[in-house]
Amino acid sequence: MPNHWWIPKSVGGPASSSGSTGPPAEAPAGQVINYGERQELGGHYRRWISNPSKPNCPVQPNQLTILGLGQQFNVEIWQETPANPDLINLFQALQLIPATFPHDQSAYRSYEFNSFLMMSWRAFVGPRVLIIEEMHRSDARMPYVSEVSLAVYGSDYLLDTLRHVIITSVVNEETLSCLSTQVHSNVYWSDDWWRTWEHGTPEYDTLLGTPVGKMVASMALGGFPRGTKKISRINTVSNWDGLTAHFHFEIVPGAVEG
Repeated sequence: MPNHWWIPKSVGGPASSSGSTGPPAEAPAGQVINYGERQELGGHYRRWISNPSKPNCPVQPNQLTILGLGQQFNVEIWQETPANPDLINLFQALQLIPATFPHDQSAYRSYEFNSFLMMSWRAFVGPRVLIIEEMHRSDARMPYVSEVSLAVYGSDYLLDTLRHVIITSVVNEETLSCLSTQVHSNVYWSDDWWRTWEHGTPEYDTLLGTPVGKMVASMALGGFPRGTKKISRINTVSNWDGLTAHFHFEIVPGAVEG
């Protein structure tokens, strides 16, 4: 995978390493695709985020703190710069604070904990960005991944400053199947596996209805007053083997929508 994967490309924009600019992510004009129950669920999450009057929202404001996490888990924290060259390049594209060596001068911190097979979580936290490298929850007694993510980011920064949630190497089968066999199969194909799915499109709603999408949507619902933020777009990068993918959710201020 070239080291510029996640830098946005658009029609007429900079070419990729293959020489292709890539088409728009959405289906061709006039073609309306129904992705079924997953799209419907993602649409509900999108409207819950943007409209505080929409009833039956399943997510309450987050109450978990880093202190509460420390009472349940041995949370390891250390100052560290992400060394992945793709992430370093992405920081530059998003105008984030660059990776710095040595580690003790880094603006980023690494958090990690696990509880046998019941739950594990590992991520980098930096100004405006949360980079989740591992997330697993198999026991209903464990806190939700969205709650953990908010608690950790909120331990270092005000939640209102969060603009980017990046999840690397997603392996959740339901999410990957949706991306590769449903969403990708219905857009104009090119050899650029980077894609942007804009707010409110059928593909966006469908991805928001996957387990990974619901986790980030729950972060938005639990971390911000409803109607004040929105996930403006979802960027995805599929590995060539289809066994993993990277997701990037962009969070921006948002007005109340119908």
